[in-house]
Amino acid sequence: MLKDTVAPSRFFLQMVAGAVLVNLAMFFLVGLILYQSYHQYQHNAEKMTQSLAHILEESFSGMLARVDASMLSAIDEVQRQYKSGKINPAELNVFLQKRQVRLPEIDNLRIANSAGIISYGTGVLPGSNVDINDRKHFIYFKSKNDDRLFISEPVFARIDKKWVLPIARRLNHPDGTFAGIVYALVSLEKISTSFSHLEVGKGGIVNLRDSDMNIIVRYPEPSSAQATIGKNTMTPQLKSSLEAGLTKGTYRVAGILDQVERTYSYRKVSGYPLYITVGFSADDYLAQWRNSSLKLVGLSAVFLVISVLLLGMLYRGERRRREAVDALQILNRDFMTLLESTTDFIYFKDRDSRIRFCSQTLANITGHQNWREMIGKHDLEIFPEDVAKIYYEEELPLFNSGSPILNRIDPYYDSAGRQGWVSTNKWPVFAEDGKTVTGIFGISRDISDFKRAEISLRLSEARYRATFDHAAVGIAQVSTDGVFLEINRVFCNIIGYTQSEVLSQHFSFGQITYPEDLASDMAQVQRLLSGADDHYEMEKRYIRKDGGIVWVNLSVALLRDTEGLALYFISSVVDITQRKQAEAQLLESEAHLRAIINNEPACIKIVDDQGILIQMNPAGLEMIEADSLAQVAGRPVTGVIAPEYREAFLQMHKRVIAGESMQLKFEVLGLKGGRRMLETHAVPMEAYGKRVQLAVTRDITERQRIEDALKRSNADLERFAYSVSHDMRQPLRAVSGHLQLLQHSLKEQLSEDDLLNMNFALDGAKRMDSMIVSLLDYSRVGRKTGEKQGIESRAVLDEALSFLQPMIQESAAQVTFQGVWPQLFASRDELTRLFQNLIGNAIKFHESGQAPLIEIKSVVAKAMWRVSVKDHGVGIDPKQADRLFQFFSRLQSRTIFEGTGMGLALCRRIVEHHDGRIWVESAGVGSGSTFIFELPVITHDH
Repeated sequence: MLKDTVAPSRFFLQMVAGAVLVNLAMFFLVGLILYQSYHQYQHNAEKMTQSLAHILEESFSGMLARVDASMLSAIDEVQRQYKSGKINPAELNVFLQKRQVRLPEIDNLRIANSAGIISYGTGVLPGSNVDINDRKHFIYFKSKNDDRLFISEPVFARIDKKWVLPIARRLNHPDGTFAGIVYALVSLEKISTSFSHLEVGKGGIVNLRDSDMNIIVRYPEPSSAQATIGKNTMTPQLKSSLEAGLTKGTYRVAGILDQVERTYSYRKVSGYPLYITVGFSADDYLAQWRNSSLKLVGLSAVFLVISVLLLGMLYRGERRRREAVDALQILNRDFMTLLESTTDFIYFKDRDSRIRFCSQTLANITGHQNWREMIGKHDLEIFPEDVAKIYYEEELPLFNSGSPILNRIDPYYDSAGRQGWVSTNKWPVFAEDGKTVTGIFGISRDISDFKRAEISLRLSEARYRATFDHAAVGIAQVSTDGVFLEINRVFCNIIGYTQSEVLSQHFSFGQITYPEDLASDMAQVQRLLSGADDHYEMEKRYIRKDGGIVWVNLSVALLRDTEGLALYFISSVVDITQRKQAEAQLLESEAHLRAIINNEPACIKIVDDQGILIQMNPAGLEMIEADSLAQVAGRPVTGVIAPEYREAFLQMHKRVIAGESMQLKFEVLGLKGGRRMLETHAVPMEAYGKRVQLAVTRDITERQRIEDALKRSNADLERFAYSVSHDMRQPLRAVSGHLQLLQHSLKEQLSEDDLLNMNFALDGAKRMDSMIVSLLDYSRVGRKTGEKQGIESRAVLDEALSFLQPMIQESAAQVTFQGVWPQLFASRDELTRLFQNLIGNAIKFHESGQAPLIEIKSVVAKAMWRVSVKDHGVGIDPKQADRLFQFFSRLQSRTIFEGTGMGLALCRRIVEHHDGRIWVESAGVGSGSTFIFELPVITHDH
């Protein structure tokens, strides 16, 4: 007995000692592996930073060489133009633009004169006078006659409004004196973007530094680029390396700005005072090492735990054998716990299908408080009769043959009558003979949620099929080899084939794709298969069955399984043939319009909101004596407008950009010295992403000359008429006066016939004087009357009515007026005279014994003011209407209505002086008349 108790203890100690030795050996190997792999990762990081620094150094050195070559060529071009006698700004700007376009690395290539004013180059607006004489690179070359390349510190560009790196060379006059500098601006943002293509890890950085190791560009950029530009973050390790004269090196240190530990490599840019530094964060390149370390340590810990567990298992083995009975009791207890806690339906039935035990879940479903309440109950006592019958019929073969039932789906109803489903497994329980079935052990798992999901899935598939078959667009399933698997009716209608033709003949999309579109389509498919894209859209052509071409908009997505493997493509197509035809017609229409514009004799131009010329047709270029559009495009259009018209043109342009339509006459100075008078009609238009001015301009030089000559002729005629009329009144008054003296002195001596003749002579002299006065009034219109000014039209009407008040009261006339009375820019005197004449005529020419009724109406429409003066008087024969507005024209007898016949002629003169028109409407004699005049509504501002 003593030996039996000691032996297990010695065996246990031996097992413990062996386990300790094995674990110590394991920990030593793990430590050695971790140490070696750590140094390997550190070595790899150093090699990677050195390689990236070398690549960046070569790239930046090449870029600086190209920039320097472009600046040297610019200096050569300036020297060439100096030798030709003068600088051609346009030619030099074009040269600089071409050099800048060939160097995408730089933002601008410019030239500043000896005063520091930026004179030439890209992005320099005429007259901008941007001064850089305070910039370090300008000051350096102004003070030193040095022909080397100078790289300045970063500056904030005054024209481009961003941080740039200036690179400059000195520019000399032919005599060697300082002429300015040629410089290029390299955007710090572009340099940072070029760094962003490098994979330096989440915590890695790339720096471009100057010779003093001040930061020029740092990638990744901080929240504010200005926060790092010019900062000196040189560590002691880097400083000692540079002091030793080394142009490249590698070291490990924590960053000064963010305290992140990194492995750095630096290189001096060959031939230039710049340095490239590349740093990899230790957190990045040691992340995989740390993960591996954790795994190895974890495995070691697991091995230790397993060792301990095995020892424990050996130690407890004997005790377990002694505790077998206790284990059986625990098993029984656990089984009871299982019955009460499991979510499955577990049950045992005897041969009469009566429950002997079951799980609490089954009891809950059937409405029992405790599973023990179900002991001895038959299925008919628990479930509805139809469900119990299903269970009985499926269990009968099991009792007879002993064959188990596996994975059978059965329905059930809970105590509330809700239907559910279970996945059932039933096994026979045999008697001691192994043949007689004495009962059934069953486990049923509730799959109601899965069953309902399955039903929902079938409904979803039915809806998908309905959508697929009846969609308004073409839909197809295509295999990863390009063969159609399914295709709907709309897709078939588009390509002209039937579904059976496409599917039975295993059509591929390549067979019906237009050959020129196949390559681009296949490239998109390959991107889907590679995972680069998840879908694509394109416009392509299909070849129909009848040989016709149909344009479609194709949208394709790739469906994958849960493991990411490609299943098939879903393609949808929309027929866009009509749209494509419309686009072709539009292009043709645009070509026709362009031909019309290019052959239009009038100038058609587009000017942007800053007054810069964008487009001009050949007729316009001819008017300003330009040889090509390139000669004037991109320049202020005011450069060719005569100085005295520039302010008016700018005001018109401002109002057009604000949304008004305007017209203006102005004179241009041609590029070759010619002068032309033009008339332009300008409207606002949305183009180039902003509002611009579209203008149609005609050459009116000859018309203006004729108009000016006509004005001079009319002025001479007016002065002549006035002079004749004025000079005629003096002798006429003398004749009239002497006739009156003769009439008075010879009154008793003259016969009745002589007195009658004397009265006729006096009356004729008076009429002659009235006619001369009317003629004088006519000649004064626009010359001796008040100047045009801003007036209220209603106030003018009121003033005219006040002058006519005695006439209105004497005739008992009734005057009404209505409508809108606008503000005008007109002569107040002339407008008052116009109303007096028209209203006065309406009062005068009325039927005897009838009070005059005059209706005045005012209407404003389409920038025109229309006024009608309607009377109910004697009326006018429509055939005689044209005579009314002629000199000394009368339609009524002088014995009935007094007057000279000049009133309406004067009205016509006043209306025409205001760029309007006047006419009369009448149904005939006795039907009254309506005199109507129209004037443009022009305000004082216009």
